Formats: sequence, structure tokens, C-alpha cells
Amino acid sequence: MPEDEGSYRNYINSSGFAFQLGVEEEIRSSKSEHGWDLVAREHFWSLDEDTEGYADILIENGNVRLIIECKRQAGKNWVFLVDSDLQNSVMPMLWAVTANPYTGDHRGRSAMMWDRFGIKPQCYESAFCTMQGQSGHDRPLLERTASESILSVEGIAAQESARCETLNENDDWIEKSRIYGGVIITTAKLVACITKGKDVDVIEGKLKDDGPRFETVKWIKFKKALKSTIEQERDRNESLFGLARINKQQERGVFVVNSEFIGEFLKNFAMANDRITQAYYPAVARMNAALEKLQREV
Repeated sequence: MPEDEGSYRNYINSSGFAFQLGVEEEIRSSKSEHGWDLVAREHFWSLDEDTEGYADILIENGNVRLIIECKRQAGKNWVFLVDSDLQNSVMPMLWAVTANPYTGDHRGRSAMMWDRFGIKPQCYESAFCTMQGQSGHDRPLLERTASESILSVEGIAAQESARCETLNENDDWIEKSRIYGGVIITTAKLVACITKGKDVDVIEGKLKDDGPRFETVKWIKFKKALKSTIEQERDRNESLFGLARINKQQERGVFVVNSEFIGEFLKNFAMANDRITQAYYPAVARMNAALEKLQREV
């Protein structure tokens, strides 16, 4: 059968590239509402010969960069199991600092670390996501995508840090302190199954009929131990030891956002600066201390 424009359109739609362009346009056209700049598409990053890829979209606002992956999932529902006892406003983000390379005869130096930042607006968080067509024997789609997102965040942070280290006085200066995070934007409907352990029948291994409640959400935090090449800073207020501490330090996360609410998510995204968050999660203080140490060593 000869191909026609309908066939060509199906090729493009099935690839997801058109969705990516649509997301870009949504971000660009709503900038006056959220303030984020779209700075790159299909950005190549590399950590080593075996770990490299392309980030769909890069956006920035001040010293915060978000690395966006687009996932078109036509007619799909992503259902997240949300433990109502394990919710907070904290999100793992990667910070990078670079000492001013203009001082003295030395190159600039950088440091990078995952840390826990208070993020607004608050939303549900989950370590479990299931969807139609997902086999129990396969590694979940979102887990794979989130792991790739974390590595892309690290690769891009390393790229920018390397550029900062080699700047000279005739180059445009990049912020000394930068914060990076991963975002997955999808057409899938996002559903939170809000429950507790007592809502599970341990004999059948299933949720009780009258236990959980379901809620459609605009965005959600997906947090768990994911593949990473950069350490996470230990919170000095944390009292965990042994394997519990290791598990917490392995925790990484990405935001998962339904594509209908891209502009609203970006408009509301902010680093929390309230007193309680600052007291318990002083990531900014640790980031600034690392920068000061590098400056003294340059």
C-alpha cells in the first residue's frame, strides 16, 4: 500500500519528537508567567564512553537548571503508590560550585554534590509506579527513565562546571553556584494511590477494597535509590547509621509532570526558604561553604 501524509504523520507521532516540540513551545510561550528560559534541545552529555546520551530540553531560571525528558504515553495512566506516612517537602537536587578562575594564576576549581533541598509547591512523593502493559519481570519504564535523567543531570552539571573552570576575563561569567534537577513530562494521566501499610492484605498481597483512596495529580516526586556517579551530602542533623544512612544517601529523585500543567508547574516551582526547611535541610549553606573553601584554595 502506498504511503501518504497520514503515514508520515503517524511516523512522527509515534516517535515522540512532535510532543517534545510541543513542550518546548508551551514553555517558550508561557515564559512571561513563569520566568524560565529555554536554552537547549537535544543536548549531548557524556560521563564516560559508556554513559552518554541526549537531554530533550534544558531550561534555566537564575542559577537553577532543569533537565527535561519528554515521554508521550497516549491514553496511559501512571499509578503511583503513595505512603501517606512518608511525605515531606524535600527533593534531592544536584548543586555545583566553581571558584572564580580570574583570581591568581590558577584555573578555577569545582565541586558537585547531591543534596536535599526544600522545594515548593509541596506534592506527593512515591518510590513505586505502575502502568498498563508493564510486565512484572521488566524493569519499570519510569525507573529506567528516571535513572537516565539522573545521569543526564550529572553529565550536564559536569559540562558546565568544566566550562566555568576554563573561563577567562573576556568570557561571560556563569553563576558560581548552580542547582540542577530532573523533570519528566508526560501525556500520561498521573494517579496517586494514597495508602498505608495497614491497607494491604498480607495474606493475598493486595490492597484492601476499603483501604486506599485514589487522586489524579498534576505532578509528583518520584524518589528512590537510582544509579548515580556523584555522592550525596550527609545532613549533619540526620541520625541514621549503617545501611539506613547508605540508603538515604543513595536516594535521588525526579519530578513527573502531566503535560497539561507544564506552565503551572514552572510558575510554582521554587526553592523553599521558610525557617523550618532552612533549619533541617541547610543545603544552600553547605553549597556556599564548599564555594568558600574552593575560593580559598584557588
